[in-house]
Amino acid sequence: MLAELTHTVTIAEAGRRAGVHVNSIRNWIERGHVEAVATPLGRVVVRESLEEFLRNRTQREIEIPAGL
Repeated sequence: MLAELTHTVTIAEAGRRAGVHVNSIRNWIERGHVEAVATPLGRVVVRESLEEFLRNRTQREIEIPAGL
């Protein structure tokens, strides 16, 4: 499990990296957008999962809708 935790960040750090409130991170976890791991001290976010979600989210936001 220790090796698994080296690729994680706290929910607070995930919020700072994403530029969003920690509650947004918690919502993304609950909705299955971002993977988290339960630890004795609480959940931590899988860094790669957060980075992939943010990349995909950014791409969706900059796409121009058809017909414009």
